[in-house]
Amino acid sequence: MRGRVFVFFLLLATIPTTGWSQTTLNFPKLFSAGELPVSGFAVVNPNSTAATVSFTLYSATGATVSTGSLSVPAGGQRARSGDQIFTSLGSGGWVQATSPTTGLQGFWLNYAGDVSFIDGAEAASTALDQVVPLVAPSTELSITNTGATSNSVTINLFGEAGTALGSAVTTSIPSNGVYKADVATMFSANAATMANARYLRVTGTLPVATTALVRNYLVPTDTAVVNGVDRTSTNTQMNFPHVVSGIGGGGNYTTEVGVTNLSGTGQTITISFTPEAGGAATSVTKTLAANGALRSTAKDLFSFNQAEFKNGWIRVSGTAPIAGFVAYADSVAGGVAVVSVQETPRAQLLFAHIADLAPFYTGIAVLNTNSAAASVSVSAMTPDGALIGNGTFSVAAGAKTAKLLLEVVPQTQTRTSDGGFLFVSSNVPLYGIELFFNRNLSSLSNVAAGSIASGITYTPPAPPQPVTITAISPKSLARGATLTVTGTGFSATAANDTVIFATASGGTVEATAATATATSLTVAVPATAVSGPVTVRVSGSNSTGTQVVEILATSTTLVQSNVTVSGGASATADIYVAAPAAGLNATSVGISETTATSLSFASSSVEVLRGATKLLLVSGNGISSANGSTLTITGSGITITGTPQFQGSGASALIIVTINVSSTAALGPRNIIITNSNLDTAVLTGGIFIR
Repeated sequence: MRGRVFVFFLLLATIPTTGWSQTTLNFPKLFSAGELPVSGFAVVNPNSTAATVSFTLYSATGATVSTGSLSVPAGGQRARSGDQIFTSLGSGGWVQATSPTTGLQGFWLNYAGDVSFIDGAEAASTALDQVVPLVAPSTELSITNTGATSNSVTINLFGEAGTALGSAVTTSIPSNGVYKADVATMFSANAATMANARYLRVTGTLPVATTALVRNYLVPTDTAVVNGVDRTSTNTQMNFPHVVSGIGGGGNYTTEVGVTNLSGTGQTITISFTPEAGGAATSVTKTLAANGALRSTAKDLFSFNQAEFKNGWIRVSGTAPIAGFVAYADSVAGGVAVVSVQETPRAQLLFAHIADLAPFYTGIAVLNTNSAAASVSVSAMTPDGALIGNGTFSVAAGAKTAKLLLEVVPQTQTRTSDGGFLFVSSNVPLYGIELFFNRNLSSLSNVAAGSIASGITYTPPAPPQPVTITAISPKSLARGATLTVTGTGFSATAANDTVIFATASGGTVEATAATATATSLTVAVPATAVSGPVTVRVSGSNSTGTQVVEILATSTTLVQSNVTVSGGASATADIYVAAPAAGLNATSVGISETTATSLSFASSSVEVLRGATKLLLVSGNGISSANGSTLTITGSGITITGTPQFQGSGASALIIVTINVSSTAALGPRNIIITNSNLDTAVLTGGIFIR
């Protein structure tokens, strides 16, 4: 899979399924041939058997331009760019994916090569009468006819007062064809005021699938995508799990709320904001004209002070059917994303995209509108359906929680490549959203909350067995020879197992296993390895258990290194590494101000803010200056300064260092490693969490 398209390769969202024991996914945007190489199409299969998916690229006139297929593993996903699916792109077209397997879910994403904008949408549903709830001065509309005969389509543009802005536009779309136009151009002959435009209504003699790509909305650079919704919806309430406004959390946020009155009569709606932790709501009432619409920021609706950060959720209640959205924007960095309504809460939610390594983050928010607390479990899976990791948290009744994925499943930060999907389950039904975004907030993208189709049971795989090393054989061998490592938690796929050796420079060298089972692997000793501890890493997790190997230059000669002797002369000497000393471990960690007069421990993990300078304390057994104990921290952005201080002895031994955390250090967990001159190691996994 090409590196330039990894950002979208594992996305999923709700899709329509037919009643004929199959799945049909419609991606109705008319893609140009130039857009398809930077547009991704992903399919997720929650079934217990593999699924074959057929793709068709249809031209604007409905002709078949090209076809392709993907095999999606059971409980996994597959994603490709348009030029990887189709052998011929012609002049472009819209994309339909079909499969005899039910319950598949799909998503498309369009992005700039420099990810200055990224956004897409879930596969679109079809209806005879649709409303596109967001229109801005620069809006590209695509309408697809999925029917077997030509379709006469009427398009109306509406303003806030519910009146049509100019005359309707009519067009005939051939079978499997698509109509694409700029909305401002469509209605320019009618002198429509785009600044007052709020939504579009699209009606056909046959069902249509509709999507809009919106530019220059709230910010000048990023884009947003919104699908059409069925105008015959009877939904009278909308719950949006995440609303942020003001300066805080690393951004300068605006949340805009859009509401469309689907009724031909006027109605009064109530819009309520509830803080993140729950409690009393702040409510306002607004009157919507017949077929009217409202669009306003949370700041203006509730008279928020922009300098004060607000975090909560919003409920919109009406007396007649309504549709709508919320849009999030960072007014400084320039990112924007639009989130459509999840009409009903669900105890199981699927979110497909995990872009959680630099330069991206993934965040989730869930809302519990029940009278009982929610116990939430989040499982992150690889594209092949293997478990990356899982985590749990609670949400009080009437409250919402928003978290970075790395706070719930820190294992996403220890992988070597991005991608995957999320499964969220709860004891009570929830509303949820997922956003992934550039860490500088220059681009945001929504991933809709998908569901498990009726008749399908999806269960996340069990957590992988901990990676441990129990033995190595032989204990002494030459570089290039084969080492056998015995333990647990290894991958049966040798390419997934990495064996780590010490080097003369004090660093490490890695080698991929040659053969592997779940309990045993073999590896060739690298040419730069020296005697020292051996570690196995599987899916980003390092092994526990200390085994030391003696590395020989040849089968009969020890590794020799230059040493400096008295007088500055150079000589060579055999290097002898003793067996590991018993009892070196790290049991607890603490953090204190550098000016503190007394020191204390908080827990087995401490949090440190970017830009901070602190005293870091690690306690355990066998830590002393006499045995050359040193402290290191994994990753970049944390500098240890000054001379380490030692206190106590035995099980209460203590090392104290000063750490400086860069203001640009990557967020998330880091490991603390204690090493002595005998190369014994002790690791506090996730001992520091950078915020």
